Amino acid sequence: MRVHELRNAEGALHAFEVSSLMGRRAACKLAASIPGVSVSKTHTPFVSHEGAFCEFELNGEQFLIEETYQDSSRYWVGPKHRSASDSLNLVLDHFAGSKSGARAMYSGAALVLVILVVAAYTVGARFLQQDRCLDAGGRWSSDIGTCEGARRDG
Repeated sequence: MRVHELRNAEGALHAFEVSSLMGRRAACKLAASIPGVSVSKTHTPFVSHEGAFCEFELNGEQFLIEETYQDSSRYWVGPKHRSASDSLNLVLDHFAGSKSGARAMYSGAALVLVILVVAAYTVGARFLQQDRCLDAGGRWSSDIGTCEGARRDG
């Protein structure tokens, strides 16, 4: 999985970001799959909001996964107290080497694509119905979604 490293002014790694297309549940499951991790809190509501949705501990250090900005394209992963962490590289390496997170991300992207195609098809089909109605001399009724008064040419 692709990770985006976040470094401080001295060049030290202080956190990283991953694509939010993987979803909150998959991000929490991926964190839980790190050897030695214990997940202390997960909060994965259907409605997106800012803030931490997963807390976990590794080697006595606490970490968060959060959506820093509402409806962001990335999740922030890093130490809870925003201080230096010896275990952060282990977390980063696990996320970077994960295939399951990438699968979840691609599945999420495929779902978005399917939704967009269905929406485009629905809009296109309605447009064609309206066009045929008007070509036949009818009047399109938006209230009931039908053609009224069109001549029937057989």
